[in-house]
Amino acid sequence: MTRAELDALRHPSEASRFRLSLLVVVPILITAVVLAFASFGIALVVVAAILASVWFVTRLASAIYLGNFVKVSPDNFPEIDAAVAEYKQLFGYGGQIDVYIYENGSFNALVVPLLRRKCILINSEVVANAQSDNEVRWIVARFIGSLASKHYRFSWLQAVIGSIEKIMMFNMLLYPYERAVVKSGDQLALHAINGDLASALRASQKFMVGGPLGDRVNLSGLLRQHEAIRGSFFGWLAKCMSPFPHTTTRVVNLVRFASGRYPLQLQALLAGQDDATLALVQRVAGTVAEAGPVASATPVRPAA
Repeated sequence: MTRAELDALRHPSEASRFRLSLLVVVPILITAVVLAFASFGIALVVVAAILASVWFVTRLASAIYLGNFVKVSPDNFPEIDAAVAEYKQLFGYGGQIDVYIYENGSFNALVVPLLRRKCILINSEVVANAQSDNEVRWIVARFIGSLASKHYRFSWLQAVIGSIEKIMMFNMLLYPYERAVVKSGDQLALHAINGDLASALRASQKFMVGGPLGDRVNLSGLLRQHEAIRGSFFGWLAKCMSPFPHTTTRVVNLVRFASGRYPLQLQALLAGQDDATLALVQRVAGTVAEAGPVASATPVRPAA
Protein backbone atom coordinates (compact mmCIF):
# COMPACT_ATOMS: atom_id res chain seq x y z
CA MET A 1 0.00 0.00 0.00
CA THR A 2 1.37 3.39 -1.01
CA ARG A 3 1.38 6.40 1.30
CA ALA A 4 -1.29 8.05 -0.88
CA GLU A 5 -3.54 4.99 -0.56
CA LEU A 6 -3.03 4.98 3.20
CA ASP A 7 -3.83 8.69 3.44
CA ALA A 8 -7.04 8.17 1.45
CA LEU A 9 -8.30 5.87 4.20
CA ARG A 10 -7.76 8.39 7.01
CA HIS A 11 -10.63 10.28 8.59
CA PRO A 12 -10.95 13.71 6.87
CA SER A 13 -10.54 15.63 10.15
CA GLU A 14 -7.25 13.98 11.11
CA ALA A 15 -4.95 16.53 9.44
CA SER A 16 -6.62 19.58 10.99
CA ARG A 17 -6.70 17.94 14.42
CA PHE A 18 -3.01 17.15 14.11
CA ARG A 19 -2.24 20.82 13.49
CA LEU A 20 -4.29 21.72 16.55
CA SER A 21 -2.28 19.29 18.69
CA LEU A 22 0.91 21.06 17.62
CA LEU A 23 -0.24 24.05 19.70
CA VAL A 24 0.61 21.88 22.71
CA VAL A 25 3.51 19.84 21.37
CA VAL A 26 5.68 22.63 19.95
CA PRO A 27 5.68 24.89 23.06
CA ILE A 28 6.49 21.93 25.31
CA LEU A 29 9.40 20.88 23.11
CA ILE A 30 10.73 24.45 22.97
CA THR A 31 10.44 24.71 26.75
CA ALA A 32 12.34 21.45 27.15
CA VAL A 33 15.18 22.71 24.93
CA VAL A 34 15.36 26.03 26.80
CA LEU A 35 15.48 24.24 30.15
CA ALA A 36 18.24 21.96 28.91
CA PHE A 37 20.47 24.98 28.13
CA ALA A 38 19.40 27.07 31.14
CA SER A 39 20.14 24.27 33.58
CA PHE A 40 23.61 23.65 32.09
CA GLY A 41 22.74 20.09 31.13
CA ILE A 42 21.08 19.05 34.39
CA ALA A 43 17.77 18.72 32.57
CA LEU A 44 19.42 16.30 30.14
CA VAL A 45 20.48 14.12 33.06
CA VAL A 46 16.89 14.10 34.28
CA VAL A 47 15.65 13.18 30.81
CA ALA A 48 18.18 10.36 30.62
CA ALA A 49 16.99 9.04 33.99
CA ILE A 50 13.37 9.18 32.81
CA LEU A 51 14.23 7.31 29.61
CA ALA A 52 16.08 4.66 31.61
CA SER A 53 13.02 4.26 33.83
CA VAL A 54 10.78 3.94 30.80
CA TRP A 55 13.08 1.26 29.34
CA PHE A 56 13.03 -0.65 32.62
CA VAL A 57 9.24 -0.50 32.94
CA THR A 58 8.65 -1.57 29.34
CA ARG A 59 10.98 -4.56 29.68
CA LEU A 60 9.25 -5.51 32.92
CA ALA A 61 5.83 -5.25 31.26
CA SER A 62 7.01 -7.40 28.38
CA ALA A 63 8.19 -10.06 30.83
CA ILE A 64 4.84 -9.97 32.66
CA TYR A 65 2.94 -10.44 29.39
CA LEU A 66 5.20 -13.30 28.32
CA GLY A 67 4.92 -15.05 31.67
CA ASN A 68 1.17 -14.68 32.25
CA PHE A 69 -0.63 -14.25 28.92
CA VAL A 70 -0.81 -16.48 25.83
CA LYS A 71 1.35 -15.12 23.02
CA VAL A 72 -0.16 -15.37 19.56
CA SER A 73 2.10 -17.51 17.38
CA PRO A 74 1.91 -20.29 14.77
CA ASP A 75 1.30 -22.63 17.73
CA ASN A 76 -1.39 -20.62 19.55
CA PHE A 77 -4.18 -18.80 17.69
CA PRO A 78 -2.46 -19.20 14.30
CA GLU A 79 -5.34 -17.43 12.52
CA ILE A 80 -4.58 -14.22 14.46
CA ASP A 81 -0.85 -14.67 13.87
CA ALA A 82 -1.52 -14.91 10.13
CA ALA A 83 -3.70 -11.79 10.27
CA VAL A 84 -0.92 -9.81 11.97
CA ALA A 85 1.57 -10.81 9.25
CA GLU A 86 -0.95 -10.01 6.51
CA TYR A 87 -1.80 -6.54 7.83
CA LYS A 88 1.80 -5.60 8.56
CA GLN A 89 2.51 -6.26 4.89
CA LEU A 90 -0.67 -4.50 3.74
CA PHE A 91 0.05 -1.30 5.66
CA GLY A 92 3.83 -1.44 5.21
CA TYR A 93 4.65 -1.62 8.91
CA GLY A 94 8.06 -3.17 9.62
CA GLY A 95 8.20 -2.86 13.41
CA GLN A 96 7.89 -5.76 15.82
CA ILE A 97 4.39 -6.48 17.10
CA ASP A 98 3.65 -9.05 19.78
CA VAL A 99 0.03 -10.04 20.34
CA TYR A 100 -1.20 -11.59 23.59
CA ILE A 101 -4.55 -13.06 24.60
CA TYR A 102 -5.42 -12.52 28.26
CA GLU A 103 -8.38 -13.33 30.48
CA ASN A 104 -10.80 -10.45 30.76
CA GLY A 105 -14.58 -10.37 30.83
CA SER A 106 -14.97 -7.35 28.54
CA PHE A 107 -15.00 -7.33 24.74
CA ASN A 108 -12.04 -5.06 24.06
CA ALA A 109 -8.40 -4.80 23.11
CA LEU A 110 -5.59 -2.25 23.37
CA VAL A 111 -2.17 -1.49 21.99
CA VAL A 112 0.79 -0.93 24.32
CA PRO A 113 3.75 0.88 22.69
CA LEU A 114 6.81 -0.54 24.48
CA LEU A 115 9.46 1.66 22.80
CA ARG A 116 10.42 -0.12 19.55
CA ARG A 117 8.41 -3.22 20.42
CA LYS A 118 4.61 -2.87 20.19
CA CYS A 119 2.18 -5.15 21.99
CA ILE A 120 -1.48 -5.72 21.18
CA LEU A 121 -3.44 -7.12 24.13
CA ILE A 122 -6.68 -8.86 23.15
CA ASN A 123 -9.22 -9.79 25.79
CA SER A 124 -10.22 -13.45 25.76
CA GLU A 125 -13.83 -12.30 25.41
CA VAL A 126 -13.02 -11.00 21.91
CA VAL A 127 -11.79 -14.36 20.65
CA ALA A 128 -14.44 -16.40 22.46
CA ASN A 129 -17.46 -14.36 21.33
CA ALA A 130 -16.52 -13.26 17.84
CA GLN A 131 -19.21 -14.33 15.41
CA SER A 132 -16.77 -14.23 12.48
CA ASP A 133 -13.01 -14.20 11.97
CA ASN A 134 -13.34 -10.71 10.51
CA GLU A 135 -14.46 -9.29 13.86
CA VAL A 136 -11.08 -10.18 15.38
CA ARG A 137 -9.23 -9.28 12.18
CA TRP A 138 -10.89 -5.82 12.17
CA ILE A 139 -9.66 -5.19 15.73
CA VAL A 140 -6.11 -6.35 14.89
CA ALA A 141 -6.03 -4.37 11.64
CA ARG A 142 -7.14 -1.09 13.24
CA PHE A 143 -4.15 -1.21 15.61
CA ILE A 144 -1.62 -2.15 12.92
CA GLY A 145 -3.03 0.47 10.56
CA SER A 146 -2.75 3.08 13.30
CA LEU A 147 0.84 2.08 14.05
CA ALA A 148 1.70 2.34 10.35
CA SER A 149 0.05 5.78 10.28
CA LYS A 150 2.01 6.92 13.38
CA HIS A 151 -1.20 7.61 15.28
CA TYR A 152 0.45 6.98 18.65
CA ARG A 153 3.19 9.58 18.19
CA PHE A 154 1.89 11.79 21.02
CA SER A 155 0.98 9.08 23.54
CA TRP A 156 4.11 9.87 25.58
CA LEU A 157 3.18 13.55 25.79
CA GLN A 158 -0.39 12.77 26.76
CA ALA A 159 0.90 10.61 29.62
CA VAL A 160 3.17 13.43 30.84
CA ILE A 161 0.38 16.01 30.68
CA GLY A 162 -2.08 13.67 32.38
CA SER A 163 0.33 13.10 35.27
CA ILE A 164 0.58 16.81 36.06
CA GLU A 165 -2.80 17.93 37.31
CA LYS A 166 -2.28 21.64 36.69
CA ILE A 167 -1.69 21.19 32.96
CA MET A 168 -4.21 18.42 32.29
CA MET A 169 -6.31 21.02 30.46
CA PHE A 170 -3.74 20.89 27.64
CA ASN A 171 -4.99 17.39 26.90
CA MET A 172 -8.13 19.06 25.60
CA LEU A 173 -6.05 20.23 22.63
CA LEU A 174 -4.61 16.74 22.07
CA TYR A 175 -7.90 14.88 22.40
CA PRO A 176 -9.40 16.06 19.07
CA TYR A 177 -6.45 14.45 17.27
CA GLU A 178 -6.79 11.30 19.38
CA ARG A 179 -10.49 11.05 18.50
CA ALA A 180 -9.80 11.58 14.80
CA VAL A 181 -7.18 8.83 14.64
CA VAL A 182 -9.57 6.38 16.34
CA LYS A 183 -11.94 6.92 13.41
CA SER A 184 -9.05 6.63 10.96
CA GLY A 185 -8.09 3.32 12.54
CA ASP A 186 -11.65 2.04 12.13
CA GLN A 187 -11.60 2.99 8.44
CA LEU A 188 -8.18 1.45 7.81
CA ALA A 189 -9.37 -1.77 9.44
CA LEU A 190 -12.56 -1.85 7.36
CA HIS A 191 -10.40 -1.66 4.25
CA ALA A 192 -8.23 -4.50 5.58
CA ILE A 193 -11.24 -6.84 5.89
CA ASN A 194 -12.44 -5.94 2.40
CA GLY A 195 -15.31 -3.75 3.53
CA ASP A 196 -17.02 -6.38 5.71
CA LEU A 197 -19.15 -3.74 7.39
CA ALA A 198 -21.33 -6.25 9.25
CA SER A 199 -18.31 -7.68 11.12
CA ALA A 200 -16.89 -4.24 11.90
CA LEU A 201 -20.23 -3.04 13.28
CA ARG A 202 -20.71 -6.20 15.35
CA ALA A 203 -17.28 -5.70 16.92
CA SER A 204 -18.09 -2.04 17.64
CA GLN A 205 -21.40 -2.97 19.22
CA LYS A 206 -19.70 -5.54 21.44
CA PHE A 207 -17.41 -2.78 22.74
CA MET A 208 -20.58 -1.30 24.23
CA VAL A 209 -22.39 -4.30 25.72
CA GLY A 210 -19.92 -7.20 25.62
CA GLY A 211 -19.72 -10.32 23.50
CA PRO A 212 -22.81 -12.29 24.58
CA LEU A 213 -25.18 -9.35 24.00
CA GLY A 214 -23.50 -7.72 21.00
CA ASP A 215 -25.48 -9.67 18.42
CA ARG A 216 -28.76 -8.43 19.94
CA VAL A 217 -27.94 -4.76 19.29
CA ASN A 218 -29.81 -3.19 16.36
CA LEU A 219 -28.11 -0.60 14.15
CA SER A 220 -31.27 1.53 14.03
CA GLY A 221 -31.24 1.95 17.80
CA LEU A 222 -27.63 3.12 17.82
CA LEU A 223 -28.34 5.60 15.03
CA ARG A 224 -31.21 7.05 17.06
CA GLN A 225 -28.91 7.31 20.09
CA HIS A 226 -26.44 9.22 17.92
CA GLU A 227 -29.16 11.60 16.81
CA ALA A 228 -30.25 12.13 20.41
CA ILE A 229 -26.76 13.05 21.64
CA ARG A 230 -25.63 15.01 18.57
CA GLY A 231 -25.96 18.71 19.29
CA SER A 232 -26.37 18.15 23.02
CA PHE A 233 -24.18 20.38 25.20
CA PHE A 234 -23.44 17.58 27.64
CA GLY A 235 -22.79 15.18 24.78
CA TRP A 236 -20.26 17.66 23.41
CA LEU A 237 -18.70 18.16 26.86
CA ALA A 238 -18.40 14.40 27.45
CA LYS A 239 -16.69 14.08 24.07
CA CYS A 240 -14.26 16.91 24.78
CA MET A 241 -13.15 15.27 28.02
CA SER A 242 -12.26 11.96 26.38
CA PRO A 243 -9.57 10.85 23.90
CA PHE A 244 -12.16 8.53 22.35
CA PRO A 245 -15.19 9.51 20.27
CA HIS A 246 -18.58 8.25 21.41
CA THR A 247 -18.97 4.65 20.23
CA THR A 248 -22.22 5.64 18.53
CA THR A 249 -20.21 8.21 16.55
CA ARG A 250 -17.75 5.48 15.53
CA VAL A 251 -20.65 3.34 14.32
CA VAL A 252 -22.08 6.20 12.27
CA ASN A 253 -18.65 7.03 10.86
CA LEU A 254 -18.25 3.42 9.66
CA VAL A 255 -21.66 3.62 7.96
CA ARG A 256 -20.70 6.89 6.26
CA PHE A 257 -17.32 5.57 5.18
CA ALA A 258 -18.90 2.40 3.78
CA SER A 259 -21.57 4.40 1.92
CA GLY A 260 -18.85 5.98 -0.21
CA ARG A 261 -16.28 3.21 -0.43
CA TYR A 262 -18.22 -0.03 0.07
CA PRO A 263 -21.81 0.71 -1.01
CA LEU A 264 -22.56 -2.91 -1.94
CA GLN A 265 -21.61 -4.15 1.53
CA LEU A 266 -23.81 -1.47 3.07
CA GLN A 267 -26.70 -2.39 0.81
CA ALA A 268 -26.30 -6.05 1.82
CA LEU A 269 -26.37 -5.03 5.48
CA LEU A 270 -29.59 -3.08 4.94
CA ALA A 271 -31.31 -5.74 2.85
CA GLY A 272 -34.79 -6.43 4.20
CA GLN A 273 -34.89 -3.34 6.43
CA ASP A 274 -38.09 -1.30 6.51
CA ASP A 275 -38.46 2.18 5.02
CA ALA A 276 -38.13 3.87 8.41
CA THR A 277 -34.71 2.27 9.03
CA LEU A 278 -33.50 3.10 5.53
CA ALA A 279 -34.61 6.70 5.96
CA LEU A 280 -32.83 6.85 9.31
CA VAL A 281 -29.57 5.57 7.79
CA GLN A 282 -29.91 8.04 4.92
CA ARG A 283 -30.54 10.93 7.32
CA VAL A 284 -27.76 10.11 9.79
CA ALA A 285 -25.24 9.25 7.08
CA GLY A 286 -25.65 12.78 5.78
CA THR A 287 -25.31 14.57 9.11
CA VAL A 288 -22.58 12.84 11.15
CA ALA A 289 -20.24 15.44 12.67
CA GLU A 290 -16.68 15.83 11.45
CA ALA A 291 -16.99 13.19 8.73
CA GLY A 292 -17.10 15.40 5.65
CA PRO A 293 -19.56 15.07 2.72
CA VAL A 294 -21.15 11.72 1.95
CA ALA A 295 -20.07 10.15 -1.33
CA SER A 296 -22.55 9.84 -4.17
CA ALA A 297 -22.90 6.11 -3.61
CA THR A 298 -25.36 6.62 -0.76
CA PRO A 299 -27.15 3.37 0.09
CA VAL A 300 -30.57 2.70 -1.39
CA ARG A 301 -33.07 -0.07 -0.79
CA PRO A 302 -31.66 -3.23 -2.34
CA ALA A 303 -33.63 -4.68 -5.23
CA ALA A 304 -35.96 -7.51 -4.33
